Amino acid sequence: MVQPGGPGTPQGWNGTGSPAPGPFPTPQPPTQAITPMQSFGHPYGYPPAYPQQHETSGFAIASLVLGLGCGLLGLGGGAFGLIGGALLSIVFGMVALSRTGQGKRPGRGLAIGGLVAAGAWIGAVVLTVASSGSHPDARSSAVPGCATPQAGYVNICTMKVGECLDYPGSTPVLAKLTACGEAHDTQVVGAFEEPAGPYPGEGRFTTDATTQCRSITSKNVDSSLVAPTDKIGMFYADRETWGLGVHTVFCFIQRGAPSTGSVLRPDADLSVPTGG
Repeated sequence: MVQPGGPGTPQGWNGTGSPAPGPFPTPQPPTQAITPMQSFGHPYGYPPAYPQQHETSGFAIASLVLGLGCGLLGLGGGAFGLIGGALLSIVFGMVALSRTGQGKRPGRGLAIGGLVAAGAWIGAVVLTVASSGSHPDARSSAVPGCATPQAGYVNICTMKVGECLDYPGSTPVLAKLTACGEAHDTQVVGAFEEPAGPYPGEGRFTTDATTQCRSITSKNVDSSLVAPTDKIGMFYADRETWGLGVHTVFCFIQRGAPSTGSVLRPDADLSVPTGG
């Protein structure tokens, strides 16, 4: 039997099952709380998988920039610069559309914006050209001393056969030009020359026009396009303009109501004088 404190007694025990005072320090409670272990990084050392980032399509950006900047190109290079920029914008935009979208590079909205802007510029150019063709700028008369009418109008010195007008209802003539495809009430269908001499006066003009304009109308006008209410009329020079050497009399068809389209035959003679 081992006696407490005798040989074989473990150091630090007093034989009662309790630790005896000795050189071992009494355990102290932890001074800091123990928190659950946190996980840092991806397990097993593999890097985390992040979604791949795509750069915005350069074609889409170029399309938008050119589409919005067509006006500046037009200032530098005129109509050719504007149209060239718009066409490039459309080409780049179409390429961008094929390379952007779901699962592809971003920039589809930019490409669409560029296409819309380019289309708007081209539409504006087309409308401008069409408008200038229908309503031309002021024409200068080839007759010295004859007045130049304001833009979009003609007088006896600048009128041409085949043109569609809004009837002025006055002499000397100052008629508003109208595209034949738009509503109008008058179309010039031919012309003849009065012989030089003293001013004929309205009576002489009327007598000559009755014969000459009817003959010209029968040759140049498609009768199937003329209504019973349509009339044959004439434009002629006043005394002052006659003195400048303007002896041309223009024959016209005045419609009973505003109409669209031309009454001339496809092979109508548009020379002045007609048949001359």
